[in-house]
Amino acid sequence: MTIRFKQCAITMFSCLTLIWAVSLAALTSEDMLLQLALIPRTTDGLIGVLTMPLVHYSLPHLMVNTAPFAVMTVLIALRGVGYYLTATFSIILLGGLLVWLFARAGAHVGASGLLFGYFGLLLVRGLFDRRISSIVIAIVVGISYGGIIWGVLPRDGAISWEAHLFGLLAGAIVARAMARFPSAEANRAG
Repeated sequence: MTIRFKQCAITMFSCLTLIWAVSLAALTSEDMLLQLALIPRTTDGLIGVLTMPLVHYSLPHLMVNTAPFAVMTVLIALRGVGYYLTATFSIILLGGLLVWLFARAGAHVGASGLLFGYFGLLLVRGLFDRRISSIVIAIVVGISYGGIIWGVLPRDGAISWEAHLFGLLAGAIVARAMARFPSAEANRAG
């Protein structure tokens, strides 16, 4: 368990370091911020499908996403770093493509779409893989972060509720698709 937790911590700190480094660099350059933003239905904005979670429009925006990102990263990475990386890439790609296709015009930035994807994954994963650990994590995540569900509703024009909604949907879809993904224990045993 300690080796797995150490791998989770390294994964979490590595991902957060990347997000913080890119975001801080983008905060010094509006051009960089716009180059990395997801801008729906434009060829220039297509890169944002992959880079949107790495860039934030302000330091408070970055800080608000940091703690839930750290917690949910560890909870997902407990299944194994390969599982975490596959889930993360899948959520980014699917959620980002949905935002690119269907969101309103504007520059969409931030890791909150990915966070909603993690939330969706952790919340519904137990329904599909039926592991006790997944069900317990779903309950804890639901109680701890359930209030974020209101973020999928259009309220503030500056917030990409579309990224929240499509991230949540992507997380649920990825949970289903990865229900039989081999766990870290199975990888060590085989």
